[in-house]
This record gives sequence, C-alpha cells and structure tokens, in this order.
Amino acid sequence: MTDWVALCRRTEDPKLMYIENWLDELGIQHRRNGFSFHGPILEVPESDHERAYDEILLAPDEDFGIFDERPDDDSMFEEYAHA
Repeated sequence: MTDWVALCRRTEDPKLMYIENWLDELGIQHRRNGFSFHGPILEVPESDHERAYDEILLAPDEDFGIFDERPDDDSMFEEYAHA
C-alpha cells in the first residue's frame, strides 16, 4: 500500500500541470487529491517525496533562485495553460 504525502498545496495550473509532466519524466507517481485554501493538492508516494522536492521544487532557477518561486502563471508554462 502506498502512503501518499503532499508535494504541492499552493500551486495552480498551468505550473501544476508542468510539475506533473516533470514527475512523469522522473518516473514518480503522483495524484491530485483534494484542494487546500490555495489550490489543488498534489501528492506523491512518501518514498519519493524527498527526491521530488529536491529535483523539482528546489531545482535551480536562473530568474527566481529556485523553481518553486517561479509564479504559477509564468510564460514558461504557456503550453500547459490551454491543455
């Protein structure tokens, strides 16, 4: 049985869709499971949380320091805005 934990609680589409695609590329399972006050809750297996957090949310970002700080509606995610 998989124990799921939250990876994102404050991220909206299209950035969240981008993160889901990134997780797919890393081979990490994920699911949307409800909503927080700020947005959908994206969960990953507990055993993959640290890797997903480090490789995605803490990924170096030239403009914002880390990827997690990039705005949800940044033009980088434009292709996911109308999916």
